[in-house]
Amino acid sequence: MKKYVFTILLSTLALISFAPNIPRSQIEFQEKQAKLKEVQLELKKGILIKAISFFESRHNPNAINIAENAVGILQIRPIMVREVNRILGDNVYTLRDRFNVSKSIEMFLIVQNYYNPNFNYEIAARIWNGGGNGMKISKTLKYWKEIEKQIKKING
Repeated sequence: MKKYVFTILLSTLALISFAPNIPRSQIEFQEKQAKLKEVQLELKKGILIKAISFFESRHNPNAINIAENAVGILQIRPIMVREVNRILGDNVYTLRDRFNVSKSIEMFLIVQNYYNPNFNYEIAARIWNGGGNGMKISKTLKYWKEIEKQIKKING
C-alpha cells in the first residue's frame, strides 16, 4: 500500500513539475476579466433598481400606495418583507424598513439572489412584481414591459 501511495505521489509531482506554467500576464488578464464581470453585474443591478424605483415611486422613499399597502422607493408590500425574512431564516427586516432606501435595496437583492442568481432583468422584474412565482403570472409580463421601457430610457 505504501509503495502504491508513493508511486501516485511521485507521478503527481512529476506531472506538476512538467506542466506548462500559466504566464502571470494571463492570470492577471483572467483576474481583470472576472472583476469586469463583477462590476458589470453590479451596474446591471443598479440600472434595474433605478428603473423599478422610478416606475414604482418616482424615487420617493416616502411613497405610499394605500390600496396595496406598498411603501417606499420599491413599493414593498408586507408579504415581501415576510418573504425576505423567510429566506434569511430570521426576522431581520421590519415593515418600517420599507421606508429606508438602503434596506429596501437590500431586500430587493436578497429576493433576487434567492430566486434569480443570474440576475436576468425580466425574471428580476417579474419576481419583484409577482413574488417567487412571478414568471408564471401573466400580469407580471405587463409590469416587465413597463420596467423594460425605463431600462431603455436609462441606457439611452
